[in-house]
Amino acid sequence: MNTPQHPLPDMLAELRDQFPLKVWSVLVTILGDFAPGKGDTLSGPALAALAGRIGIRPEALRVALYRLRKDGWIDSRREGRVAHYALSASGRAETREVQGRIYGSEAVRPSGWTLVIAPPEQGDVPPPAALALGRQMFLCAQEPRLDERHLILPCADPAATGWMRDRILPPAQRDGFERLLNILARATPDAGMLAPLDRAVVRIMVLHTWRRLVLRTHPLAEAAMGPDWVGAHCRAEVAAWLERLPRMSTRDAEPAARDRGDRDEWSFTGVPH
Repeated sequence: MNTPQHPLPDMLAELRDQFPLKVWSVLVTILGDFAPGKGDTLSGPALAALAGRIGIRPEALRVALYRLRKDGWIDSRREGRVAHYALSASGRAETREVQGRIYGSEAVRPSGWTLVIAPPEQGDVPPPAALALGRQMFLCAQEPRLDERHLILPCADPAATGWMRDRILPPAQRDGFERLLNILARATPDAGMLAPLDRAVVRIMVLHTWRRLVLRTHPLAEAAMGPDWVGAHCRAEVAAWLERLPRMSTRDAEPAARDRGDRDEWSFTGVPH
């Protein structure tokens, strides 16, 4: 009797194919999810187990860890022969700054929008926190404090006009959210079928793909697109996956790393790098 093929390995391979990974960025996602707080660490064996399950080669892992330490993103310490890794103080601060955008179940929307036309002498320098729509044209949440040289107009629904919608979030960027939504919609995160380490890897891959899409999008763009665009549906789908696949604590990660699950019916080790 043939055992049914679980769809999740295919889903992970598709994520890797459509959203190529940068190893250092994956490690930031892992540490930001597993060990976001001060004093939180992840051991080298646990990190290597997660990375290996994803398909990251040991040499690529070593290079990425070196780069992250050099750039001040992570700290490391040793207990005997075992290394432990953590986000640095600046790494934790940057992670906290975007945490709401990544984990939130919906985008935070301002109470109003303002269209700003800047004077020619300002050029294309945007007002603080504004979204550039074109030369000297910017979208702001509510009304910014600017001098009389600026033309300031109320804007009820920025995405209602096609050309403005394409300036807020170009079709090529929207396509990434649609591709992720399509991949997730074709698989079901049945946590009961997964070994703990595999469950953690599925969560990390979904979270990492979503994180990259969100952080490449201007903070105002998702809110301006409204509640019915594909990115809003993608956010809801990602939130549902993360709820079904809860975060593994660093305490649980250590025994999961020791038990690589070699007797599992399937694993992700064969996902191409």
